[in-house]
Parts: sequence; structure tokens; C-alpha cells
Amino acid sequence: MMVWWLRLAAVVMHLVAVQVHDQHGNPVPGMPVTLYLYEIWGQTAYQVPIGSCETDAHGQCCISVPNHAPRDAAGLFRGVLRIGEDGYRSVLWPGGTLQVRVRLGYLHEGREAEPFPDDQGPGLEVRPGWQRYMGWLWLGLALAVLALGWHWRWYR
Repeated sequence: MMVWWLRLAAVVMHLVAVQVHDQHGNPVPGMPVTLYLYEIWGQTAYQVPIGSCETDAHGQCCISVPNHAPRDAAGLFRGVLRIGEDGYRSVLWPGGTLQVRVRLGYLHEGREAEPFPDDQGPGLEVRPGWQRYMGWLWLGLALAVLALGWHWRWYR
């Protein structure tokens, strides 16, 4: 019989372990942490939300990263951790377990691990992950309008 953590390890090969501290080094419990990875499509890099967690009494939490999560051209996971409303911490790692210690007050806007324009050529822009589905949304809307028009014409 396989224990639950071996099943989890078989499915999730990558893990981000976060430890959040305040400016004095004390753990911060109850802090929401969200991991976003960059997925590059053409000249646009989308911030795709991968997972989130909330720190425990020791200021620690873990986010599982699935094998199919977006990677850059070099095969690295590239993204940011959003720490509550306090800011971002860039992350860049080849896979496996990444241990990140975050100290509030020393966070940035999350641009260090962001894909540079030289990575994909000039004009690369970063957008929220939901925007990558806008083409499908417009296609669905057009099909719905066509179907309603056909229905109205047929039953008129």
C-alpha cells in the first residue's frame, strides 16, 4: 500500500516552500501567498496563477507545481510569488523543491524573473494569464450571435 505522500510525489514533482517573516525576523501567520509563472506565447508573456497557500503559525506554507506548468525556453520555471498585498518576490529555478525565505519590507514589484524583451525579441509585454483566452471568448461570442441570428430568422 502506497502512503499518501508517495502518491503526491508521483504526481507533483515540484514544490515551492515559502517562509514569511516580518522586518524583525518574526514569522507571519495567515499571510496569503500566490505563485504565478510566466507562459510566453509569441511576443506576450502571461502571468499564469499556479497555486496559493496561507502561512501557518510558523509563517510557512507550500505550493505544489505540476509537471505541465509553464517553463521558459531554457526549461526553467520563471515567475513571481505574490505575498499578500505587500509585494512580490521573483523566483527562477530548474524544478524540484525551491525554498524561499521572504522578509516583509524587502519585497519588490516582481520584475527580476520577468522575461526580458531580448528573450523573445523586441516588444515582449507581460499580461495577466486570463487574457490568453480572449481569442476563444470572441470566437464563442461570434458563434452565439450567429446561432441567435439563425434561430430568429428560422422562427420568424
